[in-house]
Amino acid sequence: MKVHECIILPSPPALGCSSTNCIATLTDAQGEFTSPCYPDKYPNLQTCKWTLQAPAGFIIQLSFLDFDLEEAPGCIYDWVVVNTGNADVKFCGPTANGLTLNSTGNVMELSFVSDFSVQKRGFSVSFRHVAVALRNQKVTISNGHGQVTEVANSVSIPTLSQLTLCFEVERIGSQKQKEWLFTYHDRSNNVALSLGADQTGMNLIIDLLPCSIDSILSSADFSNAMKPFCVLWTSSNGRLAVYFDGNYRAKTCSTSTGHLVPGGGVFRLGGMLFLGLLPLSG
Repeated sequence: MKVHECIILPSPPALGCSSTNCIATLTDAQGEFTSPCYPDKYPNLQTCKWTLQAPAGFIIQLSFLDFDLEEAPGCIYDWVVVNTGNADVKFCGPTANGLTLNSTGNVMELSFVSDFSVQKRGFSVSFRHVAVALRNQKVTISNGHGQVTEVANSVSIPTLSQLTLCFEVERIGSQKQKEWLFTYHDRSNNVALSLGADQTGMNLIIDLLPCSIDSILSSADFSNAMKPFCVLWTSSNGRLAVYFDGNYRAKTCSTSTGHLVPGGGVFRLGGMLFLGLLPLSG
């Protein structure tokens, strides 16, 4: 009686797939990514991880556009795990196809593992950042000419190297030459932070330094319909973004790089002919 030794070797990567690097951090406001080699079969012995990061004040919405992995009880062979921030959700087979998940915070992770046999088509996903409207510390701004509303003294504003401000805004009356959505004065009454329009166009002012934002926002964009609005800024790279009317637009304000918004000042909402509701986020 002869016994022949049989050695099973892992299958080679799918033909035509030259790169299987799948460890990445994604910070774009929206995009797509796929399993290695998609829509061809994914290779064996893959370990992948995509980390999705959004700015403060945003969550991440992830949608599976296509999903086909090896199916097994408990997903013990090939699997995808999505960490939404407070839970891990595991998928295999076709179960995630067409599913949409939301993160609980501004970070979401998707991990993919394949074993040494049975290859499938894999998956394709899309993602986008979604602004979250906080439900506390709302302030109603008067619609009188030039009237403003101050944040209460009980709300302490610390020194900020990044910020997210979200509120709802509408225009009351016709467009004026000067109109400001918000202004923050430091303890010496200097303008440390402000956003609005004057004769030069739309500007964000950080630490007395103006940055034109006409390329991503115009005063004419505001209408008599109340709409959510968010502005985001990061000192380390001068990155400025606005979220308005369902669109996310960004630019770099190099003059603001390395600057800080000092704490302990007075925050005023509104200006000429604007009405809004403010939730604060720092």
